[in-house]
Amino acid sequence: MVHKISQSSTPGYPDLADVSHASSNLVESMREYFTAKSNHDATAWLAHFNLDEITYIDAVVGFSFNPSTFAPAIEQMTRQWGPNGKSYPLRILGDLDSCIILLRNTPDLFGDELCGFAAIDFEDGKVIRQVDYWDGRHVSFVKHRVSDDQFPSDFGESAITRRRNPVIEKLTRELNTAMKAGNSTEAAALFTPEAVFEDLTTRTRIQGQLAIQRYLNRALPILPYGLDSTVRHSVGNNQGGGYEWIGKPGALSARGVNVVELNELGLITRFTALWDASQADDADMLKLTSLAIES
Repeated sequence: MVHKISQSSTPGYPDLADVSHASSNLVESMREYFTAKSNHDATAWLAHFNLDEITYIDAVVGFSFNPSTFAPAIEQMTRQWGPNGKSYPLRILGDLDSCIILLRNTPDLFGDELCGFAAIDFEDGKVIRQVDYWDGRHVSFVKHRVSDDQFPSDFGESAITRRRNPVIEKLTRELNTAMKAGNSTEAAALFTPEAVFEDLTTRTRIQGQLAIQRYLNRALPILPYGLDSTVRHSVGNNQGGGYEWIGKPGALSARGVNVVELNELGLITRFTALWDASQADDADMLKLTSLAIES
């Protein structure tokens, strides 16, 4: 179900977000966040960040900002955006400890439509860490990717000292343990019978726990969040969230994010993966995509 973010006023962007797995205070905070961003108001947008502690990373092109570089970068970036550029949430999961946001940036911002997930950590209601994930395949902005020797290895997760939500932490640990071992049965046991499995990068959608188990049995050896993948960081609460992951050497992608919506028992009702395939070979992508078809 899609819930309107608020009835108090209309934001300057399409008010479409599914907030069914988010706390009300997070929803209101994100409404203000994206209103400021869509208005290209750098001062109002920056007010949502702890500028003394912020780590902001783009996980696809490798841009990394810290307290000394973040505000100047935001101010310069907003001045360069086209007049009709908007950024707005499509799904919001978590609370004001940590969350995951599915968002859309219109082409006037970065030259192409960019839909991706932002993994966010807060302290006293301010963002102290944000990492953006999207698929750079056939997106022109990926040309700005930094060289491998400049790409950050730590995404600021080591500075997060708060205790993570026990429900999302347990789910993350169990799901990654099963996936990295190639155990499709144990992984599927964490889903509800009617669950949906999505991979936005491969445009894959699988309906139902049994079909998900069969798909994972075929695909885990190839999926970058499958065999030998590791958890970088988890965010969210007992309603939903997810985890950032690191692929094994030689994986189709070195990093990405898995997002989960949970029921009252802590089981997955919806799983969504997103990762950058801009450096993946076409033949490997076609092979992986074909595994969604049952023979």
